[in-house]
Amino acid sequence: MMKNKVILKKDQNAIDNECYNLRDNLKKMTEFLNWHNELNYVTALKTIASIKGFFRTPNQYYTKEVNNYLLHQTGLNTLPPKLNSLYDQYNIEPCKVWSFDNTPYFDCLQLSDNLQLSYSKTVYEDIESRHTFYATEAEAAALAELDRMWINIEELCNIFSESEFYKRFYLDRFAQALGFITKPYALFGKDGGNQTRWDLEQLDKLAKAGFGKMLTKNYTNE
Repeated sequence: MMKNKVILKKDQNAIDNECYNLRDNLKKMTEFLNWHNELNYVTALKTIASIKGFFRTPNQYYTKEVNNYLLHQTGLNTLPPKLNSLYDQYNIEPCKVWSFDNTPYFDCLQLSDNLQLSYSKTVYEDIESRHTFYATEAEAAALAELDRMWINIEELCNIFSESEFYKRFYLDRFAQALGFITKPYALFGKDGGNQTRWDLEQLDKLAKAGFGKMLTKNYTNE
């Protein structure tokens, strides 16, 4: 039988927050890159290597480009120590000194054919993986036994209920009785991504006690 991989917890809120931060960084980097590339006295950056070099040390990179431009325009061999007058004369803008090399996944930046910055697919896969937690073999077995128990409870309520009202009444009674192991109520559903109906701390205790161990052959230990 094919073994199953059981997800206990997937913190979608944490995933969404990280992805939001990535989008925000991309927006800032794109704005900075566009500002640079629209200037008529520097060489437009059109390769990911040159763009990363600019983002790592923007002021140094920009100053070198500007100095080369001024040397060419003025015909001087060396520039004077103070460049304020030349900057004014040639309408040189001061560099917006931002640095992005310490932002998460900076090395995973890539450039599309139409010069749009993005992150590689592996970045989003890594974020999702870091916030997704799988059951051990013992936890998966305990979870399967708990779920089997609840299915049987629902079946009992179906059999002995004369109406939907009584079915709901019986289910509520069982739910109250099992309240010590069910997932705690979380305001606005923010339960950290718990994918089960059970308290994960209690599930861990049950797993360590060997609860449901007869079903372990159907699950992986990942």
